[in-house]
Amino acid sequence: MDKKISLLGIIGIGLGTVIGSGIWKDSLLWADSASIFSIPAVFLAWLLMFCAGLAYAESVSMFPQGGGPYSYVGGAFGRNAGSFVGIMYLIAYYIIGSVLCFLTALFGLAAIDLALLNNSLLLTLVTIIIFVIMTILPNISSYKNFGIVAFVWSIAKIVLVVGVFSFLIFSWSPTVISIPDLAGFQNAINSSIWALLGFEVMLVFAGETEEAEKTLPKAITIALPIFLILYILVSALASGIIPMGSLPEGIGSVGLLILLATSTGIPASTVFAFGAISAGGTAYIMLAMCTKQTRILANDEVLPKKLAGKETGFDLSVVMTMLVGGAIAGIMVGTNPIWADSIDVFATVGVALVLISAMLPAGLTALVLRRRLPALDRPFKTPLYQVVFSLAILLSIYLVALNFSNPAWFLPSIIIFAIVLVVSAVLVFAKKKTEESMA
Repeated sequence: MDKKISLLGIIGIGLGTVIGSGIWKDSLLWADSASIFSIPAVFLAWLLMFCAGLAYAESVSMFPQGGGPYSYVGGAFGRNAGSFVGIMYLIAYYIIGSVLCFLTALFGLAAIDLALLNNSLLLTLVTIIIFVIMTILPNISSYKNFGIVAFVWSIAKIVLVVGVFSFLIFSWSPTVISIPDLAGFQNAINSSIWALLGFEVMLVFAGETEEAEKTLPKAITIALPIFLILYILVSALASGIIPMGSLPEGIGSVGLLILLATSTGIPASTVFAFGAISAGGTAYIMLAMCTKQTRILANDEVLPKKLAGKETGFDLSVVMTMLVGGAIAGIMVGTNPIWADSIDVFATVGVALVLISAMLPAGLTALVLRRRLPALDRPFKTPLYQVVFSLAILLSIYLVALNFSNPAWFLPSIIIFAIVLVVSAVLVFAKKKTEESMA
């Protein structure tokens, strides 16, 4: 027990996953879409995500073995279904971890010299190097220490965000406030929902958490209000410096951070460095989850048993994460000079995989088991579950459709998405056939 993740540690994992580099720029986009009305937009988005959080909390309280969706889907719908979503979820975070390592490299190089961003080979190499480092780092100590580092890193990110955005008070002006149309308000809600995705990563570490069936639901219900307070703060401050509709189309992440630096008076290199720290902290947690998920799947022989390795230290699960994820990162960033949408396409695929392998199944699991097995032991019970779980399911479906709505990268993203689904299904089918032949 003394080596397991504590409540603070698991909260740190949730906070560190959601509060990444996006918070430095998303609030500017919300203000551009809805001005001061980005505050109620953030609140509505949070209420919807809170429904998903309650579905996660109830699901993990029933199945606290670790593995996230692999555990609760497997417990509710059978091992093959659990294996299918478990593999998809792992691939999703190979991709999203690659995107976060890219952002760490992008902001890190920008902090040194913006001219370095013109060197695509350098950006690719730095992305891969960061991916390798962030895969190894969390695997050189116990899970308890990993949780401590995640918590400290998440608090540092919050302090940096609040510190930088507090400078916006001096340039905040009511003259930039406008009333948005319905489309602008809806766009702010959509953007806010994306900013809240990811806290379900903490569920993968349930098996390494003290009294997981009680601790994880508590961590979710503590972390979600922190997200709300922080995002309302930054959206309120951003709305007073960004006139609605004033941002140039296609300004990009680098341009948004430069605008934030100009508005606060803080040197751009410092803001970029803070953005790199935030992105790196999120990548650190996500890639730790990838190796943990690999070990869980390998221990249950969903993946080859040799990948189970040892629980800490350098093993084949770490090697697999570095090789597969590093290859994805290299392809994603390396092809960007000739395929301008490559990073957006991979990000779209990763988010879609998380939605259909984690969020949607959480709502379904919690709702189906409430109806099928009402007497099942639930250390955490969601009130008004018919409404809450239904909203979580509808939100998941809505986000999947919204995720693929951009025509610029719809076709390539849907093709890669379909390939991942087929690969996941083939792996499960092959494992099933092997078990049948051995029986």
